[in-house]
Amino acid sequence: LANAPKLRKFHASGYDLVHSGQSLLDTNLPYVVDFEHAAAFCGYNQYALRRPGFVRALERILLNGSLKRLLAWSDAARHSLVNVLSNDEIARKVETFYPVMAPARPVPRTRSSFNFLFIGNSFYAKGGYESLLAFETLAHKYDCHFTAIGNIPTEVYERFAGNNKITLSQRVPYERVVEFYSNSDVFVFPTHYDTYGFVIPEALSFGLPVISVDRFSTPQLVE
Repeated sequence: LANAPKLRKFHASGYDLVHSGQSLLDTNLPYVVDFEHAAAFCGYNQYALRRPGFVRALERILLNGSLKRLLAWSDAARHSLVNVLSNDEIARKVETFYPVMAPARPVPRTRSSFNFLFIGNSFYAKGGYESLLAFETLAHKYDCHFTAIGNIPTEVYERFAGNNKITLSQRVPYERVVEFYSNSDVFVFPTHYDTYGFVIPEALSFGLPVISVDRFSTPQLVE
């Protein structure tokens, strides 16, 4: 993938337009492709984007007349591509087109305390540990509670086991997630690497304000 972008073959008939999810196509049909970051086109090996040969190969594919639109998940994703290529014709193909979040259906609230919520499967990478450390400071001063949901490591359970204001939970069915959203007041997500944190618009759909980081697409999602 450091030499040339991967193309998925799709040759068929009976379709007017193909939508490809983050994969460039070798196709006889007009198509559009969505992407979260330019690195999606090089197997997330960003070294490839610094290789002139790879960039030229990518430009040839993106200039193909079959590719009608490049649908960037965010303005940050759009910039990640046009800044690498510096090609006006390709830039005109790129359009910010947000992934949608279905309207939330909250359930009746059952908890009266002020509750912070964190959800993230890659616990350290999503900032879960920093969230708990920050909450410890708040918990000494205020009547509040923190719930963290995700693939929480054993050492994190041991570290915060004595704090009855903190609830740690492994991954739960979506029905339970809805309960946690419905019983929370603030969503906390200081992620270290997300290109598009889907839990941010999900939390916003439940009416929760979001505390996150000023990085890549996150400010745009919160706004």
